[in-house]
Amino acid sequence: MKKVGLLLSGLFIFTLSFGQIKGKVVDGATKEVLTGASISTQKGGVTSGLDGTFELKTTKVGDKLKVSFLGYKDVEV
Repeated sequence: MKKVGLLLSGLFIFTLSFGQIKGKVVDGATKEVLTGASISTQKGGVTSGLDGTFELKTTKVGDKLKVSFLGYKDVEV
């Protein structure tokens, strides 16, 4: 398993007033986008697109996000 953690480009673009979290999932070392990464909260989740981007609607400030991708360590933010 790679010891490289996931880097969330721009550390997410938070738009909490609208209840949305937008971001891009990339490899922490190579900055290569990770297509199909899983981003989830306790209420549900999404998968990153071809360009590594995602948009997740959230209902509560302070919800934790879990980002996972095969071959990488999971990251919780």
